[in-house]
Amino acid sequence: MSDMARDHLDQDLQSSRHWFESGGASGAPVAWSAASLVDADLTGACLVEGLLVQTDLTRARLIDADLSRCQAGGVLLVAADLTRANLAKATLVGCRADHAVAIDVTLRKADLEEASLNGADLRGAVLDGTNLSGASLVGADLRGASMWTAMLCGTDLRRARLDGARLERTVVDGLRLDGSSGLESANVVSVVVNGTLLEGAAARDWLEAQAGNRAGEAR
Repeated sequence: MSDMARDHLDQDLQSSRHWFESGGASGAPVAWSAASLVDADLTGACLVEGLLVQTDLTRARLIDADLSRCQAGGVLLVAADLTRANLAKATLVGCRADHAVAIDVTLRKADLEEASLNGADLRGAVLDGTNLSGASLVGADLRGASMWTAMLCGTDLRRARLDGARLERTVVDGLRLDGSSGLESANVVSVVVNGTLLEGAAARDWLEAQAGNRAGEAR
């Protein structure tokens, strides 16, 4: 964000909140495309349906912020704090959120295709219906995360922690799990592999085969 636009940050945030609370009768969503907000404190901010395409939010504090339905393709969230933030139905294609802290974040039905979340802390994250196709989550902490009907096609979860994570009807074609841990305590209900639904032990066996680098042992 330019220096002048940064001076109007509070005004933009107030306008966005008024727009949301008035049902669109007054105010307007934020329009921060290609803005620079490095280290910004946006705790509790209302950014619903905001335009954040290629915005730089590196190390920003977005604790309890509402970014649902925002358009944020290519946004930079490296090392940002997204604890308890709401990004439901957000468009985050190609975003970079490496080493972000996103404990209990809501990403339900968000689009994170080709996103980079390497080393991110996603403990307790809600990833139900989330598109993570082609995304990289190498070394991410997904303990307790929910991935019901999530799309993990070609997703890279090498060395990820999956203790207590829930997978149900999760699409896993081409999923990489080499060196991941915690599958033994994960709640594996079912996965979809090449259009075939694997349930219970068969689903767990397939995932463990990927984690042990023995691809293709679908049963």
